[in-house]
Amino acid sequence: MLARRGAVALLALLTVAPHSAPAASPRSSIKLHLLSCATGSIGQIPQPLPPDYETQFAVAVIDVYSARPIPYAPLPTLKLVDQNLGVVVTKRVISIQGLNRHANLTRETNYLALDDNGGRPWNHALSQGMTRLRIRVALATQAYVSPPARCRIEMGPYNAERRVDAGWPTG
Repeated sequence: MLARRGAVALLALLTVAPHSAPAASPRSSIKLHLLSCATGSIGQIPQPLPPDYETQFAVAVIDVYSARPIPYAPLPTLKLVDQNLGVVVTKRVISIQGLNRHANLTRETNYLALDDNGGRPWNHALSQGMTRLRIRVALATQAYVSPPARCRIEMGPYNAERRVDAGWPTG
């Protein structure tokens, strides 16, 4: 009898209080466009190589399109993928710089940083609309990707990929 009353009470609760799905968290709508990517080394490498000495680097410029302002966006990561699907990951981020989105940057000014065009340290915020970022990273020591390599930027669940545009000359 007690079990029957419990079943009736549960049935009454389900019919009186309709089930509603939990409110979906507002998910930001972000799109990434990878404008350029380049890799290179420091040139002459000391022998023997000191511990933690960084020799390989990459630079990428991305446009991040956001449907709404995001006060603290995820940190972008950069990976290089070669034709044999070998992956070189970032050892550390050297800098992320916000760039003037109206600047007419060429491939060379993107990776050589010849003109910062109003560049400033990035504060992790994304405004509504487009934000242009330059990402400089150190790669795993002695990292090498065989051409044609691809550059992949990931920012939280979002990503963009394109071929590596250039390698900078070293002495």
